[in-house]
This record gives sequence, C-alpha cells and structure tokens, in this order.
Amino acid sequence: MQYLTKEQAIDALNHGARLSHTYFSKDEWVEKLDELHYIFEDSAEISIEDFWITRRTPFENGWFIVGLLGKPIVPFLTKEQAIKALKQGAHIAHPYLADSILLDSGTIYFFKGGLVDINLLNDSYYPKDGWYVVETPEEVLTWQRLAQVKPVTLWGMAIKYVLDNPTPENKKALIEQLKGQYNDNAHLLTQILGFNLEHPEL
Repeated sequence: MQYLTKEQAIDALNHGARLSHTYFSKDEWVEKLDELHYIFEDSAEISIEDFWITRRTPFENGWFIVGLLGKPIVPFLTKEQAIKALKQGAHIAHPYLADSILLDSGTIYFFKGGLVDINLLNDSYYPKDGWYVVETPEEVLTWQRLAQVKPVTLWGMAIKYVLDNPTPENKKALIEQLKGQYNDNAHLLTQILGFNLEHPEL
C-alpha cells in the first residue's frame, strides 16, 4: 500500500477524508469534525493542534485513507490511474479541486459543477498526480442500491433523508448506523434493504 506523509494526511483530512495509520488499531480512524477539531471512531474529539502535538516522528508517514465501509483505499493516484478508477465505477477527488468526481453515463459528474466530458481530464489544467478514491466502486454501488430502497420503513425514510441531504457527515453516519444494524441482525436488514450491505453486487 502507498502511504501518505503527514502533510498529505492533513491535506486529505481538510478535504473530508477519513484516515487511519499503521500504528492505529484495526478499527481506529480519524476525520475532521470542524475547523478546530478532529473526531475519532469512538466519537472522542480532540483539537487539531493537540492531535499533532502528540503525534511526532512515527507519524510523519504511514497514513492512509479509509473508505466509508471501513476498507483501506490506496491513496494518491496518477491522473491515468484516476481515470481508470473512474471508468471502473470509483468516486474520486483531488485536494486542489473543490468538487469530487463520479462517472455518469460516459461523462464526469463534478458534484457541484455539473457534467463534463471525461476526455477533458487529460487537459493540463488537471493535476498529473495526487488523486485519491473517495468511494470505491463497491461503495458507489452501495449508494445506488440504497437509492432504490422505498421510504416505507424507518430505514427507508432515513436513507431518503440522507440521499436528499448527501453531506459527507450524513452519509458516513448512515453507513455506520446501517453497519451496526447489519451486525445485530444481517438477515433482517437484508430483507429491509433488498440487498446484502456487505455484498451489494449480489
């Protein structure tokens, strides 16, 4: 796996990424809560200043981006790799771009900027490297399957609310809640959703 430096990790956190580290435990992660704080997987908050004061030399490298479903994502792709990931169904972003990118019917969808031809990514305006995956093809497929859930149950209404208000915070919270329900009763949640949360391709 390719790891991030501390500077790259700070940049990724500032752009909404969820990060883990080789020194963290298996389920441990951190993300940015607001302009002054980070938050851990157990909802503990820490000021950004204190977080980095207590993490010195060993944390100068070894960071990696974690997806919404808790699976590591290899970060920082070249532009060619990013385009390939797009074509495979991934959702990508770059620290220097304000909007994340998803492929939609042969074009690129910039989440706030509308549809753009995928060939325009080859333009020199777009960085040659530094791209990273926001959501894997599996996660993108999960959201596509969730969009098909009818709002006739409490879960269906919760999903509709998040799809109508798709902020990173709302999406992450919903996935965490769904994972908790899945761990409690996978069969019941699969019946409600109409698909298996851990295997959305089935």
